[in-house]
Amino acid sequence: MKATYTDPMGNTLTSSFTASSTFFPWADEYINTTLFGEGTYLEAARAFFPGVNGQMGWVYENGADMSGYKYLVFKLDKVQKVNAAINIYPQNSIWGNCYSKPIGDATMVVIPLQEIEYTSGDAIGEPVNTANIMIVALYAGSGGVIDVSDAYLTNNDDYSPEGVSVRSPSISRRRKADGPVYNLQGMRVDRMTKGVYIQNGKKILVK
Repeated sequence: MKATYTDPMGNTLTSSFTASSTFFPWADEYINTTLFGEGTYLEAARAFFPGVNGQMGWVYENGADMSGYKYLVFKLDKVQKVNAAINIYPQNSIWGNCYSKPIGDATMVVIPLQEIEYTSGDAIGEPVNTANIMIVALYAGSGGVIDVSDAYLTNNDDYSPEGVSVRSPSISRRRKADGPVYNLQGMRVDRMTKGVYIQNGKKILVK
């Protein structure tokens, strides 16, 4: 993005910067821990503790239009042990129509948004209206943790995030001809390990 400002003396000042947005912010103020039960969320670890039969996650007060995307992808740091599921609601309440996807022993769950149908409520078997999603929640059937590493929408058929270039783990040191590399906290790094980085205004994913 580019911002331009002309001061009272007629001098034009221009600044360029990169802005990004996400449907799944990780700061604790964006995680509703009481959709059902009294859950706990640890922001630094992206660790969700919904409690027995509890639900917690993201609430979109004005609805989120996800209809332009093929896939919703959740990645976990490790296999969950709490009979977890991902629940999607078209209303601002967990009491009603819902699509639920069990996580099982997967560490990456891909939900094909253009194909999903309601699994509970009075619209079972009908297509989910992904143009107006109100809640995306994590459910746990027993006590314990759901360790999430990432969640995003994408149209890439390899399920990678959009606008992210993927590098091999062996490419861990930048070349001198490249620009400096920063982590997501804005700190410059000399060596890239597993994670997401910014270089020359672009995201780099190191697996």
